[in-house]
Amino acid sequence: MSGPGIRVAIIDDHEAIRVGMAVAIGGAEEDVRVVAGSTTVGDFLARRVPDVDVVLLDLNLGDDSDPKDNAEALRAAGIRVLVYSIADNVRLLRRALAGGADG
Repeated sequence: MSGPGIRVAIIDDHEAIRVGMAVAIGGAEEDVRVVAGSTTVGDFLARRVPDVDVVLLDLNLGDDSDPKDNAEALRAAGIRVLVYSIADNVRLLRRALAGGADG
């Protein structure tokens, strides 16, 4: 991949997940790198992290925020959103997709 590659931020309220995902992404063959991590969408947006291409967003954050609101806020900032969760909760997934999550 030419150019700066894909710059990723991870928003998850569990540090172990953020660290583990960053290590896994760092081992990818493609030019993908984690440039930021936060526990909430509000914290991430307040820090104004520059040049993030995509956010990996946990559907169920510890601040009980709505996945739709989270996706909308990130999309309004011009950031693509990929959601994930260990929980099998179709309602939360639908909320995130309704907020503009890319997948």
